[in-house]
Amino acid sequence: MSAQTTGQSLGFDVPGPALAHLSSMPRIDLMPPEIAQRAALRKLKAGCVAAVVLSVAIVGGLYYQAHGSIGAAQTRLTADQTEQNGVQRQVTALTPVTAAYAAVQQAQQLVAEALGGEVRWSTQLRDLSLSIPDNVWISNMTIARSAASAAPTPGTTATPGIATISFTGVALNRDDVATWLESLGKEKGYLDAYYSTAQEAVLGLKALVNFTSTVTVTDAALSGRYTAPKGADMNSTRQWSLLTALACVGVLVAGFILLVQPQNAKAQGLRTQAQNVRTQTQQLRVQLATLQEQSRNLATEQVKLERVVQQLPPGPALPELTRQLDKVARDSHIDLLNVAPAPPAAFTATVATTPTKAGVTPKASGTTPPVSGVAASTAATAGSGLLTMPVALTVSGDYFNLERFLDSLEGLQRSMLVDGFTVTYQAPKTAPASATPQVGSGELTVTIQARVFLTAAPLGQLATPSGIGAAHPLVTAK
Repeated sequence: MSAQTTGQSLGFDVPGPALAHLSSMPRIDLMPPEIAQRAALRKLKAGCVAAVVLSVAIVGGLYYQAHGSIGAAQTRLTADQTEQNGVQRQVTALTPVTAAYAAVQQAQQLVAEALGGEVRWSTQLRDLSLSIPDNVWISNMTIARSAASAAPTPGTTATPGIATISFTGVALNRDDVATWLESLGKEKGYLDAYYSTAQEAVLGLKALVNFTSTVTVTDAALSGRYTAPKGADMNSTRQWSLLTALACVGVLVAGFILLVQPQNAKAQGLRTQAQNVRTQTQQLRVQLATLQEQSRNLATEQVKLERVVQQLPPGPALPELTRQLDKVARDSHIDLLNVAPAPPAAFTATVATTPTKAGVTPKASGTTPPVSGVAASTAATAGSGLLTMPVALTVSGDYFNLERFLDSLEGLQRSMLVDGFTVTYQAPKTAPASATPQVGSGELTVTIQARVFLTAAPLGQLATPSGIGAAHPLVTAK
């Protein structure tokens, strides 16, 4: 209150200079200092209580929020588990699809293992008939597969050999013999063509040269019809990983540590579990899509399996084989003189090794030199159930009918592998004694060594050891 106002309230007027003097006078506080200290202390206590109440409110709000997130995470986890169970049931229902594909793959592998060493001898005979020089005639030809192993001679070149062909023939002179060797060397899959004898002889009034020659058949002559490319894995998986971290910024009070943090940890555990369920569900969806795609091709896979079962029956099936051989002989106009099957035995595969260098000096006796390129025998894959049954065939007919017969024999529905044969030429009875043998004239007697293949049990049983697909129509051998 100013001095002027105080003076007016007392009923008298205070002049201006007096007022200025009064305002410059020192002021005296008559309140005791203890009262002021108690008032400041009361204000401090009220502020502390307000701070504690605010901290409790913050902790309570955070706890309520964390507790609510647990319920949401639990709901999401339940939904993800329900979805995963549904996808898992669909994957389980399509489990026989995998067994069916495994059966087809194993059957195709058995065919490739059995017939991987096939040589189309009919094609070889056809090419040979076109490459024989004009002044050369072949009277005998013997084909033999390599059957034992031999190390390469030091200083020689390692060359794979799977069979050896021996020829006995007649030429007008030694230059024609050299031309014959050159023509052999140009054939695909032939290597190291050489002769062991080239002896002059007289037939009637004509001078001729009797010769004996051999050539090594390499793996370049293999047909490759049954060698399936390896094929890649149709199943793909996707790995999902998620690292979740919670950073707790500061701890307000002991209540946050005791209440909020455990609730957050529980909620985080549920969220991580839900994420793992979603990851597994995604993997199951990928697996389900693959199985569904494969299930659409089951009819094709069944046809493949049935075709292989016809190639590799569960037993010798001699009646069907005999009828097929008779039909092929009739269609080729060949006389089937003898069929001699042997008991089935475990299949052994041949591995090509190296023949001796072509320049080895042959024996002077004129006989065919020993085979230098040989193959080692190895046991078939353990547990594959593949068996082989040797069959010896004796047929007679002319050259081109023989070629047709071999071509039909190599195309039989039943898997058959020709290991070798011997062709013996017999001149026609009406031909003069001095006649020179001609390709395609006269009668040929051929002894064929072949093998047919079979399995110890139906392919469906071999492909499903667990028995899951044993009753499935795709893996039942017919």
